[in-house]
Amino acid sequence: MNRITQAALPIILIIIGCSNRERNNPLDPGNPVTNGAPVIERIYSNRDRINIEWNRFEVNGLEQYLLYQGVADEPLTLINTLDADTNQVVFSVPQLEQKYRYSLQAITAWDSSRISAEETIIPGPVNLWIADYYAGKVRQLSFDGRHLNRTIGLESPLALALDRQRDRVVIADHWDQLVAVYDLDLTQHSDFHLDRRPVDLTINPANGDIFILPVSDDGFIYHLPGGGGVADTIDFPVSATTYFSMDFGPVDNALWISAGNGAVYRYRLDAGGSFSIFSGIPGRGEVQADQFFGGCYIGTGQGLYHINSDNSLDSLLTGVNITGISSTAGGYCFYTGYNHNDQSWLTGRYNSLTGEFEQLLGAEWDDLYGIQAVPGADEVGFIVNQTGEWRLLRFDHQGNLMGEYEPADAIIDFAIE
Repeated sequence: MNRITQAALPIILIIIGCSNRERNNPLDPGNPVTNGAPVIERIYSNRDRINIEWNRFEVNGLEQYLLYQGVADEPLTLINTLDADTNQVVFSVPQLEQKYRYSLQAITAWDSSRISAEETIIPGPVNLWIADYYAGKVRQLSFDGRHLNRTIGLESPLALALDRQRDRVVIADHWDQLVAVYDLDLTQHSDFHLDRRPVDLTINPANGDIFILPVSDDGFIYHLPGGGGVADTIDFPVSATTYFSMDFGPVDNALWISAGNGAVYRYRLDAGGSFSIFSGIPGRGEVQADQFFGGCYIGTGQGLYHINSDNSLDSLLTGVNITGISSTAGGYCFYTGYNHNDQSWLTGRYNSLTGEFEQLLGAEWDDLYGIQAVPGADEVGFIVNQTGEWRLLRFDHQGNLMGEYEPADAIIDFAIE
């Protein structure tokens, strides 16, 4: 009896020694990868549809996964039982612009895992598209700006626009000298090769016509008919550089082009293709069509200005280096900028119906270059590019942080789907 016990002792010691090795059992709370729970690797939304992906547990006797959901700050509740051989689930939620929290648990024939760390998402009525020039990527983000839906790789995506009526995204690739057109599922796409480098582009939503402004010495604008057909060009009075900006104005049915010499050009599409020039605008800057009253906004190093439909010029905000603007169909113009007087950053919006300004973010949110208004069901929030931190920041209509995404480089263009 004693001999049997002594003979078994080395085996026992060997087994005990194995417990000090790296733990590979995914159900083990000490596992450095799983911490004893499934790992949600990816979560994103497309309007009311939530997609969750996780690492599949490689363990004997795995029977199912349990999916838990929490709404706002309410406790988690079980909402679904999932097969053991799956690692993805797609489902709809009943309410948009609501915070949802999700966790997973693995169930085996003899045990259950810990409940995973919670992942949070706020689905909404739109998706966000971001062209990241230096990263060579176009990203689609969920409504809350935190979660990556999908990515398109391009050499140098400098500008993009959404054609919502035809469910397509149009992207200008600067150094490859092309315009890429994708459907929103990214299952089909076509390239239009140019002989010049594109600087900016815009779309007429009524007929899908695409207008591309290239770098040129002789001055012209590419025109790609939305219904197909042969591309043509529009003569432009001056040579264009990378400092130029262009937008389509649905109220005026016109192209608005901000030049690098303090001038803004308007090209009316319904007036025989005539150009008008507006000069004397302090500095060069970004142009955005006023989607409510007509005319356009111009943000420059000296302030925020508005060209009215009667061709007059209003100085809306001076003493501020405007670093980004975004107008809405509801009559707002969102902006980021640096105040020269008190040497601080500011983010706000101008209400063209009342003529009032509202500050949305204070000086603590600095190095903001670029802004995009993000419409919700009732209110309009926004997303900004914080270049000093290499990230995108998504805020609701009251300036409360909803989410952030990183990395993001210095030259960013936004569009809303």
